[in-house]
Amino acid sequence: MPIQNSVTVAAGRVDVPLDALLNGGGLHCVYQPFVDLDTGYSVLAHEALLRGPANTPWESPVVLLQAAGDAGRLVDLEACSLRDSLRQAENQSRGRALTLFVNIEPSTLTQRLDVVLELLAGRAEQVQVVVEITQRALAADLAGVLSGAEKLRAAGCAIVGRRRRTYDRDLVTAAAHSLVGRLTPDLL
Repeated sequence: MPIQNSVTVAAGRVDVPLDALLNGGGLHCVYQPFVDLDTGYSVLAHEALLRGPANTPWESPVVLLQAAGDAGRLVDLEACSLRDSLRQAENQSRGRALTLFVNIEPSTLTQRLDVVLELLAGRAEQVQVVVEITQRALAADLAGVLSGAEKLRAAGCAIVGRRRRTYDRDLVTAAAHSLVGRLTPDLL
């Protein structure tokens, strides 16, 4: 059953509407550092990973993405994530160059790229953004994904391509893997 309006936790029912989460009710990013393997100490970049309130099912990005997709609010969810991660990157950079990896769903890229570009236009100049276009439903609008990737590059972003296996309900197909090469990623 898709979670849209409330979540259930072990201790009982907690009513937390998706709208409340999207309007400042507990969404935040956690950051995965990319470390220089030669030194083991130098952090080269961070990847922003969206999470909901701790100790609730909303903490899971899978639950958040599913609920937002089911409610037609995926672009709103991704805008919250991007806004929060850009703000935190600016604060953490203290004026120094900082590389931030972010994830964008293909549907956001092809249907509402304007929202992403507007947020990117307001980022601090020292924050270099690297976009990973997630591999869920990549082939649905191949031309749109490729066009969107070029517009992101024009906005100063790098594009990363990852060939990975996923074991969620939407298995990555061979076509999605071949798209990684067609994107001509700046990083693999």
